[in-house]
Amino acid sequence: MVTRPIPVYLLTGYLGSGKTSLLNRWLQEPVWAQAAVVINEFGQVGFDQQVISGAVQSAQLLGGACVCCEGLPALSQMLADVFWARLHRQVPRFEQLIIETTGVADPFPVLEALRSDDLLSQRYRLGGVITTLNASLGLDLLAASRDAQAQVQAAHVVVLTKMDLVADHAQSALLQRLRQLNPQAACATSHHANFSAQQLLALLPSELSVHPPSVYPSPVQGPPHAHSVFIPMQQALEAPRLLAWLALGLAQFGPDLLRIKGHVHVTDRGYTALQWSLGDSQPELSIPAQQPRRSDAPPAGLTFITRAPLSAACQAWLAQWATALQVHRA
Repeated sequence: MVTRPIPVYLLTGYLGSGKTSLLNRWLQEPVWAQAAVVINEFGQVGFDQQVISGAVQSAQLLGGACVCCEGLPALSQMLADVFWARLHRQVPRFEQLIIETTGVADPFPVLEALRSDDLLSQRYRLGGVITTLNASLGLDLLAASRDAQAQVQAAHVVVLTKMDLVADHAQSALLQRLRQLNPQAACATSHHANFSAQQLLALLPSELSVHPPSVYPSPVQGPPHAHSVFIPMQQALEAPRLLAWLALGLAQFGPDLLRIKGHVHVTDRGYTALQWSLGDSQPELSIPAQQPRRSDAPPAGLTFITRAPLSAACQAWLAQWATALQVHRA
């Protein structure tokens, strides 16, 4: 019996562009109800896996490294392992596989791995590259970030989020820039993750080669895309105190800070998710839809992702806060 290759959907998008929120919705729809997910997170402590854990049984976390750099061999091995686990019925049978990359990943090395690895090229086929882009930051981000450009250039579908925050003239300029970077990509918009998996699949070509089209540039090798540090925070905090501390941190880090994410204990909320991304006025606190079991819960604390290694001033600021909370850095 000939086994048909499993379609792989590559979900990319810069930090805080909303890809995890969309993925969480898509996994609850019938068309992707039997999908497996591989999540690549930047930093040692997983966050996105907890967000989608209630929506899919076959979720694998690949953390600590960007998949387009030192994490690529681990991704290739994980895809092979997931295939054999499916074949031997060690995981629920899945009909599609979705790779959510870290927000600072260049997708082209992943596409090349799917094309050139013998097992992956035989057992998987590319279903499409989906890129999310925060429209309120779109033009500035595309001007400043090589990774954001590569994500758009690799895409078959670009999903623009937060488009409601963008004036009409700026929307036109952004769409023009997207057409310059990738004239073949379809564009869609999403407001509060209201773009469905069915709508997405309708925009994707039915058959794709895993080799990037020749109009796309080859990936550019360079220094690390970003840096991360995890600060454990076991003590329960009052929300105003936590937000006031983070406001000071935003000022201390300045434009080098790209993302804050994690779970913290808040006195009047319990185990609470915290997120902040470029363009946000302040961090967002939200109680997880499903409280994890004690054994499943990631360590309480926050991951800070920055463009460059931490400055001495930022290191001192983090150390002072850790001392005040009587915690130790991992």
